[in-house]
Amino acid sequence: MDMDVDMEADMLFGMDVDATPQKAREKLPAEDFDEPEPPDWAGRLHQIVFMHTLPSKSNTFQTLLSESSSLGDDTAAYNRASSAILDALGSLSKSNDADTLMRTVSRALLQMANLLHSHNLVSSFTALLNLLTTLIISIPRFIDTLFASPVNISHRDAPPPDLLATLCHGVVIHLTPDRLRGKDIIVDRTDHIDLAKELVTLLDAIIWSVPTDYETRLNTIPRTAGVFSTLLNPAHSKWFLRQSTRLVSLLTTRTNNFRHLLSFPDGASEQTNTQKDYTSIPHIDQMCALLSDPKKSGSDADVMRHHILSFFTLLATSHPDALTILAESKNLLPSLVVHLCDLTTPLWEEDAALMSAPAQIDVTIEAITHTLLLLHYLVFRPEQPPSLRQKLHQARHINGIHHTFVVTLGRLAC
Repeated sequence: MDMDVDMEADMLFGMDVDATPQKAREKLPAEDFDEPEPPDWAGRLHQIVFMHTLPSKSNTFQTLLSESSSLGDDTAAYNRASSAILDALGSLSKSNDADTLMRTVSRALLQMANLLHSHNLVSSFTALLNLLTTLIISIPRFIDTLFASPVNISHRDAPPPDLLATLCHGVVIHLTPDRLRGKDIIVDRTDHIDLAKELVTLLDAIIWSVPTDYETRLNTIPRTAGVFSTLLNPAHSKWFLRQSTRLVSLLTTRTNNFRHLLSFPDGASEQTNTQKDYTSIPHIDQMCALLSDPKKSGSDADVMRHHILSFFTLLATSHPDALTILAESKNLLPSLVVHLCDLTTPLWEEDAALMSAPAQIDVTIEAITHTLLLLHYLVFRPEQPPSLRQKLHQARHINGIHHTFVVTLGRLAC
């Protein structure tokens, strides 16, 4: 009787009841499961390296081999690197250790990338960057070999070049607004645009995939002079700023050392012979200018501003010192006020284009909420809250900032 009651209770609560007798359960044959074979990472590496091809382009590895004659005195070093890949992957078998193969291939690809970049062979350098991105995304452990210290390297061989140093130098040299707009007569504009996309995409993949043990290596990006100033140059097209601000924002999610993201590049103060003013950090000021620039409109600009707000929000919540630096910035609070005004004006005036686009209204309200919460968090921080009146007074380059603040907050209060 009690068992019947228990079964009914179990059924009422949606529980499965096994009514099979104990002896019958014991006689059921056990199911056989085949053990899954481990992935063949060595075979996957072989396939990607030799089969990789960009759309409308020739086979990548064949293209890389054909560049040896264009490298002058570096031809021998380039040929050694390419031969190392052929020797490692040419006689592939299941007995090959995947990690050893990946170390050999990654070291050779880094050497080839550095030489292609130094000789300004943009098209081949772009293809190699895409190959590296594909390897990082497709083979989980490949990125470890790009950052791990080399083993069993002869003292006569030079250590592999630092990947992030090469990429950062590529950003400074190749990703200037003039080059992306075709003012460089040496290289075709399309090639530079393709290179810009691949550079940013590879950096994006590295930030996403880099193991925790190597996170500090990412500090090379903000510490390299000219990287942030180039990525955040307001003269860039909106499509590029959308990608570059996403990259900068993504850095705040992967590094525990916020100080590198709220500091000056190496050698910045020595070049200008001035003291570092942490109330006016160059890339922070650049992002503030982009946030409040009325000339940048459209979907790309909206996403760009979302990335900028995410950057400031993640940093402000990462550490009390980061919150202090941001709150003391000369431009951040005024820029947030201007941005908040630009967001609320179309709603207040019932702009016809906005009122006819419900999805855009939702995006605008979300942006207003994000901006207002960040402004509140910066102004009402627990310790030493900044003087908002003083910050607005210092922003003399923004006409009528006090009036803008009063009108905007008045609208939001209605």
